[in-house]
Amino acid sequence: MDEAYLEDREAFHLGKRDALHGHELMVRTRVAVALMVLDGRVELNDEDWELAEAVMVHSRATRTVVRQRLAEVSAQEHVTRGRAAGKQKFAEQEPFRLPCSNSNICSMRASSGRFHTMPNHPKDQRR
Repeated sequence: MDEAYLEDREAFHLGKRDALHGHELMVRTRVAVALMVLDGRVELNDEDWELAEAVMVHSRATRTVVRQRLAEVSAQEHVTRGRAAGKQKFAEQEPFRLPCSNSNICSMRASSGRFHTMPNHPKDQRR
C-alpha cells in the first residue's frame, strides 16, 4: 500500500496521472478496509489490497466505457444541433422563386399564392 501511494504521488507530480484518477488510491484503500471489516479483521493484509485492485480494475473499465459512450452521445448531439441550425438558416432565407415558362402557368401560380414568379422575367414581359 505504501508503494502504491509513493507511485501515485510521483505520477501526480510528473503530470502523468489523469485528473479522473485523483481519488483512485483513496477509493482503493476504502475498498480494502471494507473487505477487512467484512472479514472480521482489524488489520489490512496483502489479500485485501489485491482484491481492492481487482475492484479498481473493474471500476476503471466501467469508467472507460462510460466516457466513450458520453463522447458518442455528445458527438451525436453536435450533429443534431448542426442539422437543426442548418434547417433554421435555410428557413430564414428568401423563398425560392420559380421562373415561368408559360404566362398561363404564371398567372395560375400567382393567383393560387402557392408559387412565386420571378419579377421582370423575360417571358412574363410577353403578355
